[in-house]
Amino acid sequence: MVLPFLLSLPHYSVMNGMHCTTCHYRVDGGGLRRDMGQVLQQITFPLKSYGYRTYRVGDRLAYGMDARLFYMQYNSGTYLFPMEFTLYLHALINDNFEVFVGKNLVSSTTGIEAYGMVKDVGLKGAYMRAGVFWPNVGLRYDDHSYFTRDYLDDGVANYFLRRMENGAIEVGYLSQNFAFALGVINALSNVFFSPDQQAYFTNIFYIKSFGRYTLLSGGSLLYQNVSYYMLDGYLGAGIRDWFALIGEAQHYPDRDVATLSLRWIARKGIHIVGVYNAEGYFASMKINLTRVGGGISIFLLPNLEYQFRYYYQSDRTGVVLNSFHLMF
Repeated sequence: MVLPFLLSLPHYSVMNGMHCTTCHYRVDGGGLRRDMGQVLQQITFPLKSYGYRTYRVGDRLAYGMDARLFYMQYNSGTYLFPMEFTLYLHALINDNFEVFVGKNLVSSTTGIEAYGMVKDVGLKGAYMRAGVFWPNVGLRYDDHSYFTRDYLDDGVANYFLRRMENGAIEVGYLSQNFAFALGVINALSNVFFSPDQQAYFTNIFYIKSFGRYTLLSGGSLLYQNVSYYMLDGYLGAGIRDWFALIGEAQHYPDRDVATLSLRWIARKGIHIVGVYNAEGYFASMKINLTRVGGGISIFLLPNLEYQFRYYYQSDRTGVVLNSFHLMF
C-alpha cells in the first residue's frame, strides 16, 4: 500500500506557471533536476540562501539522487524504512538525442527507469521516447514514482507499474505551457505478450499565467481493458510564490477517487500542506472512505527537506508520517 502523504510537486508548476520540464529532465516531471530546478531548490526553498551549484560532468552529463527516510505510525504500529534511494543519470548525446536512467536501490521490481528520447522530431517541441518508464498520466505527488491515490484505487495503479518491465513507447509535444503525450506500455517485447496485456495512455496538460495568477487544467486516460483503466481530470489555481490549490478526480471501473490539495508558502523554507481525499461511486453519491489531513515541510538545507504529516480517515484510522528527503 502506498500512503498518499503530499510532499510537493505539481503545486510548484501552478505557483510558477511552468511545465514540470522547466525544472526536471523527465517529460512528466520528477527525478533529476535541470539547472532551473537546482536554482529553485538551493536558493528559493531553504530558510537560508546558498550559492547555486550544479551536478554535472562537462556540458552533456548530469547526475543526482533522491533519498527518503520514512517513519510511520499506523494502526498502533510503527515503521521505519528507506522509502526511496534512487540514483539518476542524464546524458545529452547530441542536440536531438538524450538518455535518462534512474535506479531505485530500495525496490527490486519497479526500481528501474531507462529510456532514450529523440527531440524536435519534425517539429520544435515534438519528441519520441522508448525504453522502460512509467505511463505519462495524471499528476504526480510524493516522489513521482507512484500515482496520486494508489491507496484508494484498489491497486490499479500498482498493477500497471508492475507490468511495465517490458518497455514503453511514447510520442508527444512539449512547450512552456502545453504538453501532450500518447503511448503504449508492454510494447517493446510484445512478441511474448498478447495485445490484451498491453496498456495505452494519453495525457494533456495546459497551464496559463496572468500576472501573479496561474490556472492549470488537464486530463488523462490509462486503458488496458474494461477491468483495468483510469480516467483522470485535474484543475488548479495558484498565486506565484505563495499558494496553490489543485483538484483531481479519477474514475476506475468500480470506484471514483477525488482529491483536493493545497500548498501555502507561509514563509521562505516553510510550507503548509493540506489534502482531502474521498473514495466511492460519485454517480450515486456514495462515498465509502474519506481522508483529511496535512502538515508542514521545512527546507532545512538546499538539499534536505523535513516533512511531517497527519491524516485521519473516516474509518477512525489515524496516520502520522515523518520523513527526511535528501535530493540533488
